[in-house]
Amino acid sequence: MEIRSIETAFEQNDNIIEGYAIRFNSVSEILYDKEKRRFFREIIDREAITQELIDNSDIKFLFNHDKERLLARRNRGVGSLNVEVREDGVYFSFEIPNTSIGGDLKEMIRRNEVTTCSFAFVDGDSIEWDFTNREVPTRTVKSIRGLFDLSAVFDAAYSQTEISCRSIDEMVEAQTKQTEAQTNETWKQELNNYRKRLDE
Repeated sequence: MEIRSIETAFEQNDNIIEGYAIRFNSVSEILYDKEKRRFFREIIDREAITQELIDNSDIKFLFNHDKERLLARRNRGVGSLNVEVREDGVYFSFEIPNTSIGGDLKEMIRRNEVTTCSFAFVDGDSIEWDFTNREVPTRTVKSIRGLFDLSAVFDAAYSQTEISCRSIDEMVEAQTKQTEAQTNETWKQELNNYRKRLDE
């Protein structure tokens, strides 16, 4: 299992934590392979993670990858943690629990002491290497076999990801706007199809 930490942007207050744990086709900072003793950069391909993989996984949101510091969980598509594949990456959100760990995390976010997020995964059998830069080659992960946890941590390996806090009301409002936009787009498409049939 491999762990990647990512740069984030926590915001103070409110009770929803959300963000992108993975940004597809983004280049990581320089990483180090202890077994092969070499530096490299990494890209997670758009096709590496599917919603089906997520819905069949047991994914936990932890504090510093500590299983004793659980904040939310999604087990086989059910639970307090929302994780979904979007066009540009893997999005997550959850309500901060009314626990000591939840309070600790919220306070550290307020103090700007926790500013990053991380994810733990096992890659699949499809990896492509680019050795244009021989000192620091780039590997593209084309498939992932398992996504195990997302964590609030202190260090970053990916700079294009993000995490923030907002209120439940803001969350509902954003989801409502997204649903309305999707409905309007569907309606426009159906209207265009109808017009095409009339022209025929």
